[in-house]
Amino acid sequence: MKISPDVIGLPPGHLPTKPDHLDEEFRADLAQHQIEHLKENNLNLQSTRKLRQSVARAVYWFMVAWSLAVLALLVLAGFKVFGFDLPPAVLAALIGSTTAGVIGMVAFLVKGLFPSAKY
Repeated sequence: MKISPDVIGLPPGHLPTKPDHLDEEFRADLAQHQIEHLKENNLNLQSTRKLRQSVARAVYWFMVAWSLAVLALLVLAGFKVFGFDLPPAVLAALIGSTTAGVIGMVAFLVKGLFPSAKY
């Protein structure tokens, strides 16, 4: 095991190069510090995961609501319910922007939920 001086807050060069020269108390303190550091990292990862899940859920339901709203507009305009009518250019823009938005949000969520380098 290589001990890094920055783990315990010492500048480089203040630790012996061989861990065998460290006394038992120092090793125990270092191990305890490393355990606390790992516990803190785990708590951070857990809270980050919960936040990602809640944001993903909110974005998902927003996409569902938006898609249903666009579907309702298409049905109203398509069957001219209550005399509701939209020009074909408006319908095309509505469908295109909804499709692009859904694809973009899915890509954004997947990239955010499954980062490649850090985790």
